[in-house]
Amino acid sequence: TGSKLSVTGSVTDGSLVEFYLPGNSTVAIGGTYSGSQEIIYETNNSVFTVDGSFSASSYADVYALSGSTFIINGTLTTPNAYINASGGGEVQFAGLVDNGSVNLTADGTSSIEIGSAGGAAVGGVTIDSGVTTTVSGGTINAPKIIDNGTLIVAAKSTFTLNGSLN
Repeated sequence: TGSKLSVTGSVTDGSLVEFYLPGNSTVAIGGTYSGSQEIIYETNNSVFTVDGSFSASSYADVYALSGSTFIINGTLTTPNAYINASGGGEVQFAGLVDNGSVNLTADGTSSIEIGSAGGAAVGGVTIDSGVTTTVSGGTINAPKIIDNGTLIVAAKSTFTLNGSLN
């Protein structure tokens, strides 16, 4: 609880990496992050930030729970992603490049934002104005789905929207 890790440069790993951030913990990466299989599990007001882009060659699973924050100031690139914000969690990444399946889930007290405008709607997944995201399959599950940008579903793919489209 209350742990801090700060890296001023970029981080590259070669295999499965799991970050478990218990209450009030912080991970701050000043450059880019790249790896293979990434699992980030945050609870109780923890914060995980990457100043640059975040790429995972196999998959990225992110759980921002109980008031935690996950921010990628660049693009999230992964063939498969499961991003979950619940209990007041906030997730934001400036862009999304998906070459497989992406699943975005936010409960009524949390938010996920693709873009960097800030102020994403609580209880929703927001694609900001000027942002184009192409997906190859997956889902968005949230009470509100706010598409102010462009969401492209690749040919012969299925992408399911579960929520009120605003």
